[in-house]
Amino acid sequence: ATYSDLVVADISPAFGVRVGKSLLVGAGLDFYYSKARLERMVDAGLAMGQPGALDLPSKLTGDGTAWGGNVGAIYQIAPRHNVALVYHHPYSIDYDGELAFSGMKNPLGATIDFPAVVAAGYSFRPTERWKLEVDADWTAWSQVDDIMIRFDQPALGQAVQKQDLHNTMAYKFGAEYAWSK
Repeated sequence: ATYSDLVVADISPAFGVRVGKSLLVGAGLDFYYSKARLERMVDAGLAMGQPGALDLPSKLTGDGTAWGGNVGAIYQIAPRHNVALVYHHPYSIDYDGELAFSGMKNPLGATIDFPAVVAAGYSFRPTERWKLEVDADWTAWSQVDDIMIRFDQPALGQAVQKQDLHNTMAYKFGAEYAWSK
């Protein structure tokens, strides 16, 4: 690819309730909007028996939406000490778009899967204004399927983008300061 861009925006209204003195539970509904763009050079010379003789630019663009959800809980283990657990459900975005190649535009559709994410965290408030937090996030990338691009014109068939992804862990540390109380 000579250029690629994938943007996903998430609007997530959520609600929470206190259960007893120390536990908060919540859930949210996620609406995702995404735009994708992939530009690359295609070896057209290969079809003529001369690999590398004729490279032509192609541009694949599309956008789509999906719905998802999340749940979470925060437990106060002691004054100024909290632990939290959050689960983001996997979702799939169905894209509608086009492939521009050699001056022609061909309508297409594609589906991209996004993985489940589980995050756990601990926070500590050393003072009323400061909060320190450490998190660990597990992302289930291995559950993501290959990307199948479906062209509206039967002569173009389908294209498969292999994924072969592996699960990941991310570790984060953050600090928050409240300027006014």
